[in-house]
Amino acid sequence: MKDLPELITVEQAAAYLQVAPVTVYRMLDAGKLPAAKVGRMWRIRKTDVDKFIRRQTIKKECQPGDGQ
Repeated sequence: MKDLPELITVEQAAAYLQVAPVTVYRMLDAGKLPAAKVGRMWRIRKTDVDKFIRRQTIKKECQPGDGQ
């Protein structure tokens, strides 16, 4: 989905995250995903969605004996 515009709709964000639109609305209500409301519609920066994904990524810490 590299061809998404800078501002995307809830439906586009949901497709990008592979979740239901209601999940995106819940993230917006909880303040987990920044967005702007234009009239009755939400607009989300794609860069904010990418930042959200990076924040949610769990990094595995190396454990002794992992061979890493």
